[in-house]
Amino acid sequence: FVYTYNDEVSVCAVLPDAMEEFECAVLAKDFGTLLNKMADEEIELFQSDAALSIVSKRIKADIVIEQEVKMPIDEINIPEKFAALPDDFVVALKSCLPIVGKDMSKPLSTCLHLCEDRVETSDVDRAGRYMLAKPVFKKAVYLPGTSARIVTRFSVKKFAVNTGWIHFECKDGTILSCRTYYENQEFADLTPLLEQEGTGISLPSALSDALDRSGIFVHSTDGTEVTMEDKHVKISISENWCTVRGEGTIGRYEEKVRMSYDGKPIAFTTSAEMLAEALEKN
Repeated sequence: FVYTYNDEVSVCAVLPDAMEEFECAVLAKDFGTLLNKMADEEIELFQSDAALSIVSKRIKADIVIEQEVKMPIDEINIPEKFAALPDDFVVALKSCLPIVGKDMSKPLSTCLHLCEDRVETSDVDRAGRYMLAKPVFKKAVYLPGTSARIVTRFSVKKFAVNTGWIHFECKDGTILSCRTYYENQEFADLTPLLEQEGTGISLPSALSDALDRSGIFVHSTDGTEVTMEDKHVKISISENWCTVRGEGTIGRYEEKVRMSYDGKPIAFTTSAEMLAEALEKN
């Protein structure tokens, strides 16, 4: 097995049976980056007292073994039985992630609420819910947004829950174990917010490209680039026009897209990625 653990998420991957058994700890980021940049289909690994050697036809690299690292794998009790996840579970996580909060003084707002047939979240100012095809989670699970982002990188097919953890199994046997929190707290009922009547508006398909271009200009206050789900743009809708605005330290962007609309002016702020995905599905 290969294990990695950051105190919130543990990943356990199965190695080929032909590999020799050995045990050591190296820095995951450096080791992974090196492997990703090697074009060889096969490599050899050798362990000495001080280093792990990675050898291919033209490359030999030694990565220092971390002598003091102890992986608390025994603390993670992976269940034997897993239940199937719906095919759109990762889509559900991605749809709700742009709304997950970052304010740790409101801890539930930093999590995704997995309950029965839905994945939902709210950062107090916004709320989002994705309905799954059928009930999946018998007991409510609070999955931190930071962990959910890691889960979306994998093709998870099954899950299991035990005290303090939710485990996901991939098709290739890889297991992701994520800490869960706030098991005894009640999540706010979002139904009154999400099931409101209103006037339907058909957004133009050309808006997707405008969202992509405006996102280039959205940066954090210190000038660093933000993640896609955190790229928020301003949308203004008035008679026959939809205006997209993106702004950051590098400048500002505004684009008008023609649409069919003759109602009252509307303005709101939203995740560029989330709105683009909604447009693609419709």
